[in-house]
Amino acid sequence: MEIVAASLLFVKGMTWIWLAAAVAVAGVAAFGRTRGVLWYVRLLRWLRLKARNRADRRRPALAGSLATGLELSTVAERGMVLGVAFDGRGWFAGLAVDSDEPPHLAFGVLSGILLGSGAPVSSVQLVTQTVPLLAAPAPPSSEEDDDGITVEWRFAGDDDTDTQIMNGLPLFARRDAWFTVRLDVRGAARIAAERGGGAVGVRRALGGTVGRLMKGAKQAGVSLRPLDSAGLTEALRESLGAETTMTGDDAETALTGDDAKISEDWRSWRVGGLSQAVFTLYGRLPGVEELRRLWMDVAELESQFCAVSISLRRASDRPVENRLSVRCLVRVAAAHDELDALAAGLTKLAVDNKVKLKRSNGRHGPAAYASAASGGIW
Repeated sequence: MEIVAASLLFVKGMTWIWLAAAVAVAGVAAFGRTRGVLWYVRLLRWLRLKARNRADRRRPALAGSLATGLELSTVAERGMVLGVAFDGRGWFAGLAVDSDEPPHLAFGVLSGILLGSGAPVSSVQLVTQTVPLLAAPAPPSSEEDDDGITVEWRFAGDDDTDTQIMNGLPLFARRDAWFTVRLDVRGAARIAAERGGGAVGVRRALGGTVGRLMKGAKQAGVSLRPLDSAGLTEALRESLGAETTMTGDDAETALTGDDAKISEDWRSWRVGGLSQAVFTLYGRLPGVEELRRLWMDVAELESQFCAVSISLRRASDRPVENRLSVRCLVRVAAAHDELDALAAGLTKLAVDNKVKLKRSNGRHGPAAYASAASGGIW
């Protein structure tokens, strides 16, 4: 701006009115925003979205094809069977959480893996996916059921002494969690070279990280199970909503399963009749208590499912780095005509919990992949 104004001062015959107008136009061109986004950033997102739409029209994508573009292999590393996937931008491996302890207790282990010198991977991610009680299909009734019997299920509350009791109904219909470790292409050569080079070095880096994560999580009371290639594919598909069966008024007409068509528009990413919207947490990171309350509130929204992804990444590629970059993504799913109301409810929850969320308009497809069990690449 200052350079433009200074250059115009030397143009002969330029009056102050024209000078002011030229500066204003230059300012709008450089800093003009549309709904909080610079106009040229919004244009770039729109062009990329249209390119993805054209590719989808040439080769329609179905839910059954999710994860088929990955190069998958199952390797034996450090005494365990581990699935390794390559998606063109990096390699990743996954672990399923097999305990009732909150998986975030292992976050101290994640930061220890990434900080310091010789970090073996580029990022570590935790994904939790919750199917609310109202979204779960009701169990089939049996003529032999005795109405006089009350089934009492118990689920751990916020601490070990607080137990929530509901007659015959769990607090959540289903909750899954996965950890994913990722090695990007950009840093793979150096890291692999230190461990034998090539594909062997990549496998050793991922296998070593998985082993450290399992050991550290076990000390925190969290049990992790490494996934083979089939388990890794299933985790990715499930975390993307490809395994979700819709309920409600649209369930009978919504196409679900492997034949569900995948599409993307400016405000959502769709798998059959299930629409998903991704939100990014931005600004100052809230405290742990604020995030915990937000996660609990989000899980109680009337959605088909909700997923929260937290990925940790080194702030730079310097050999010694003591800072971490944190990205938090929240993804909610509902029938297409109910998604905006669900998004409004999520936004209100964020305000109530003093958290800033921004809808990933124009980027919901890539954002959905980043918020799934893929390692958080975006």
